[in-house]
Parts: sequence; C-alpha cells; structure tokens
Amino acid sequence: MYFSSHSLHAPVIQSEQHKDVVGSKLLLNRAPRPLVEAAPLQAAQAPAQVAIRLTTVSLASGFDAYLDINYPGAVDETPTQLLVDSGNSVLVVPKWEDISKIPNWQSSYSILGSKQEPWGCPANVVRGPIEITKTDGSTFEIENCIFYACTADNPDTAQSARTANFGVGCLDPWSSGSANTPWNGIVIQSPLSYNASYPYAEFRYAPAANILATANAPTVAQDSALILHTTLPAGFMSFKILPNVGWMSLIPIALSIGGAKTGWPGVLASPIAMIDSGGGPMFLSDPNGVIYSSPGHNAAVSPGWISSSTNCECIRDSISVELGDGSQTITYVVDAARMPASVAGLTLVMCEDNHYMMGQNGMNIGGISFLFITVLIDYMNKRVCLKPI
Repeated sequence: MYFSSHSLHAPVIQSEQHKDVVGSKLLLNRAPRPLVEAAPLQAAQAPAQVAIRLTTVSLASGFDAYLDINYPGAVDETPTQLLVDSGNSVLVVPKWEDISKIPNWQSSYSILGSKQEPWGCPANVVRGPIEITKTDGSTFEIENCIFYACTADNPDTAQSARTANFGVGCLDPWSSGSANTPWNGIVIQSPLSYNASYPYAEFRYAPAANILATANAPTVAQDSALILHTTLPAGFMSFKILPNVGWMSLIPIALSIGGAKTGWPGVLASPIAMIDSGGGPMFLSDPNGVIYSSPGHNAAVSPGWISSSTNCECIRDSISVELGDGSQTITYVVDAARMPASVAGLTLVMCEDNHYMMGQNGMNIGGISFLFITVLIDYMNKRVCLKPI
C-alpha cells in the first residue's frame, strides 16, 4: 500500500500504526461490491458509462480516495493502489519494475525519457496502456497513456518512498502545470483524458456519514465510484477552468459562515478556488485579514498540518461557497449538521497565509465539498461541471 504525498493538502493517514491498519483493510476490500444506491449502479453498468471503484480512507474529518490499476500482461496480477487526486494532473506509478518485468514489454510500452516526477522520485516517462479496476471487478483499459513510472525511492525522506498518485485534474492548457511539460515539448495529461470515448468523469461519493471516520481509528469504505460518461449527464452547470493556472481552479465569488455572508475574498488579486478532491476541510489564505481574525465563529480543534501556515483560525460552522468562471456562478453549502456528530468539528481553516495554497491567493474547496456538491470533469472542453446534491 502506498500512502502517496499530496501537493495541496497534508496526508490524511500519517502514523505507521494507522498505515498498517488501513493497508490490511484495503486488501480485504478489493472484492467486487455494489454502490450504495442501486439505481446509479444500474446506470453505471450501461455501455455509455464506466464505473470505477473508489475506496475511501478517513481519519477524523479528513478523507482520501484510492483506485486500483494494473498493466496488461503483468506478471504480478496484484493491483497497485493509487491516490485519486484532482489537485494533480498527471499519473505517477510507484514501480517501473512492474512494467519492465512484463514479457516483451517493449511491444506495448515505450520510454520517452527520464526525469524526476513531481514529488521527487527518479522516474521514466512512459507511453503505454493501463488497466483500472471497475466496481464489478473487471478492468477498463486506457491505451497510449503517458505517465511517470518511479525507478527508485525518493531521496527526500520526508516524502513517501515511492509516489503513487492518479492525477485527475484538468488544466487549460495542459502545459500550465510544471509536471505536464517536462522537456522537448512532451505534454503529459491526466490519464483519464487519454480515452476520448469517455471525456466526462463524475465523482459519485457515498454520503458523508458513510465515508467519514466516527472513531479515532481509520475508516475504510468502498461504496463510492468514479463514473466515466460518453455524454454530459443532465443537471450539471458547466464552468470554464481558469486558464494558465497550474491547478484545476474556478473563481471564488463569496463565502458565508454560519449563514452570514463575509467580505471575503474582497480585493484579493486574481483569487482562485482549487478544486481538490482530497484532504478534508476547506482552507484559504486571507492576507488582508477580512475573516481569519474575526470573532463570532464556532472554533474547532486545529489540525497539526496548520503549523506550516501563519495566523490560522479553525471553525466548525456550516459554510456556503459561491464559485464561478466570470460568466455564471453556483452556490452550495457544506452543512455541518449532515456530517457525523463525531467529526462535525472542522469545516474551514482560515489563515493569513495558508502554506497549502502554494503562494496563490484564494481557497481550496477541500474534499469535504465533494460530499455536498457533485463534481464532474469535462476533459474534452476543459470545464468543471457542478451539481448540488
């Protein structure tokens, strides 16, 4: 099991004890299972849709999602588990060795060059097929995918030994990301974007009460899915992804806390709202001090990862967010009352400067938002589509 690093948030599972517990549970959860809702599963089995199995791992109010991949003809048929990360827009697999052991691998795979992957492992840049495990246990193949395959451990011991990250973020253009155009004009895209037959990827998570941990031990659940569509499903509002930004983002328009509208983002220059599928609560940078030091909020216990940020306030109120692209907007609510009582303690981290904003003005909507609004990525048209749940 690889607990891969993130760029835009701290890892949910950090202690070695919890890693061992989660690793064991993930192995047990690989058997085919239906989704929570019977109707969506039946729809996902239609030829126009592909349902990819997501396994969620939660601790406290944070969670991450994982999927399984393999390679056609692999000697070891045990799938590799990868973090599903919309804060990243490339695929990084942990072991080039898994590919090089395939008999006559050169007939299916080609090495385009060698370079460090985004988190620092030495890696080959590879072109070839990958297989993704679906909810029914069968596989979905993506041909001619370009991705990083680690050839050795990360020299930075603070990172995971090997990176295992399935980046689903979409950029406009793809070269906006520093990891997407490594050299000689080779542009690397999100792995899902290489299959033009299914250009729409919908995150269909189980309810928050099913996913979020209700005790001090990690919770592993397998009743969520990533649904690939041939056509855009009904009911979504479609927003153009901000161009020339290294992370899939929209524009934050307004923010309300506990039903009261704040003045944030105010006069922030070119603020962005990162659409990041993991990590837990929303967080933001507020260099002008509009809200991070204001009184009247319901305080929450501060997570350890804020130590790298400055002047943070952590709250547990319900949060309303308005997002847009300059032409239209949508508003949704992260309702603390709909979260398990044991974890309804952290919805928003407000900092003067949040380290995980990577120096950008604005906010990260956090994985918590994906439990209260359905997110769909349109790779063909470079758009993010949203639908309130």
